Amino acid sequence: NAEYMGESISCGFNREMSTPTPTESQPVALYNVPCFGEAIRGGLGGGFVVGVSHFLIRGNSVRSANFALGAFGFVSSAAWLICRRQYREQARNLKEVMEKHQKLVVARGNPQSDDEAQQTSLPPPPPAAPAAAATAPPQS
Repeated sequence: NAEYMGESISCGFNREMSTPTPTESQPVALYNVPCFGEAIRGGLGGGFVVGVSHFLIRGNSVRSANFALGAFGFVSSAAWLICRRQYREQARNLKEVMEKHQKLVVARGNPQSDDEAQQTSLPPPPPAAPAAAATAPPQS
């Protein structure tokens, strides 16, 4: 679980028990679970390729279906684990960046408004260029 601007980001599961949290009254929608769609799509693609390849080489449809199902499970699991590891790393990096940003804001002093914050972070404007129209020769 990560936190962003005071809001908790989670997939609706309690980390210790792997069950839905008691505060949630609705079941978890699978399309909202991070990495679920990517893992399923990868598993379907991998299972299809392995199943069709095995069928074209051996010609046994039942055994090809078994291979396809096995490949689906393996590829889905691998994709899920890889994606979730990356998701956790991104959440950890986001939390670190937010903590550093908060320390920086506290160290600089908290600006009163967004305009003040923008003015303090921008460099001063460059000096105005001299007017070129005054030195140009008149056109006839």
